[in-house]
Amino acid sequence: MPADRAETAAAFTGTGAGTGPALTANVPAHRRIHDTMSLTVIAECLAAPGYEDRLRTALEAMIEPSVEEPGCLAYHPYADPNEPARMVVVEEWADAQALDAHFTTAHFHHVRQVLERVLAEPMTIRKLVAAPGD
Repeated sequence: MPADRAETAAAFTGTGAGTGPALTANVPAHRRIHDTMSLTVIAECLAAPGYEDRLRTALEAMIEPSVEEPGCLAYHPYADPNEPARMVVVEEWADAQALDAHFTTAHFHHVRQVLERVLAEPMTIRKLVAAPGD
């Protein structure tokens, strides 16, 4: 395992979330925790050769337990049709505290261990908030 894979966990649990208007147009009212802020997380992953299916399986296994967490508004993994080894996960969280709580769950710890074995490079994580005026 390359040394830089150890950085995956650190990157995944990084800090630095702001606040902004909620992006709740398609979220049922009962799933909305805070209508005044939300956090969008985009995680980009590249599977090591031969691990494409394992990456997809690991990310898909995160859907159900993640969306059942308080504060998780959405969790959607996407595959790149032009590069099967590349996947992107788009998550929507009510706030930074909900995301921080996600990082402490058993299913997150499990997927982090799997990703350390199957990724070709450290995952890229972007935490986004609505642009001013949205």
